[in-house]
Amino acid sequence: LQNRIVHDRTQGTCVLTPETALSYGYTGPNLRSTGVSFDLRKDSPYYNYEAFDFYVPVGSQGDIYDRMMVRFEEIFESIKIVRQAMKMIPEGPVFVDDHRVALPPKDQVYNKIEGLANHFKLIFEGVKTPAGEWYDSYEAANGELGFHFVSDGSGTPYKLKVRPPCFYAMGGFHEMIEGEMIADAVINLGSINIIGGELDR
Repeated sequence: LQNRIVHDRTQGTCVLTPETALSYGYTGPNLRSTGVSFDLRKDSPYYNYEAFDFYVPVGSQGDIYDRMMVRFEEIFESIKIVRQAMKMIPEGPVFVDDHRVALPPKDQVYNKIEGLANHFKLIFEGVKTPAGEWYDSYEAANGELGFHFVSDGSGTPYKLKVRPPCFYAMGGFHEMIEGEMIADAVINLGSINIIGGELDR
């Protein structure tokens, strides 16, 4: 990243302002590259993230270079989090030992009729959840990944809507490339890290 050509091609190129990013629903590194410090792990902690010591990398220009640098810095912060988490993991099993919600071990499925029946029942009927509505999200690599579930009390969701970060990032893509060279549009597509499967609606 200390290459002059990289700097020339990425700094000040395909700039995204904080206002534009927020108006399109950007989250994650793409939003943070504009100077907005928002990270669900810090702003709305879940899964014990409040116990970890890490900082949220934030850019200032909202250009391709800042999007790359925020992602690179997040790699090192992720390594810090993993090292801290490894010290906190207690001894013992890491799965739920409840036949109503967890698949039985493979040796039970292959050698005992009860294990096979429980496996079959969970796979085909699912885990029965209480009727109601629920939304939860977490900080994925590209931003907020959210799930809105509606349950009718059966083992399959009545309704499920996913909020993928790349769907919103692609929505504002045209704003970043307007007036830029075609070659810069290609580099910019890489800098926002689009996952094609999230765009399929």
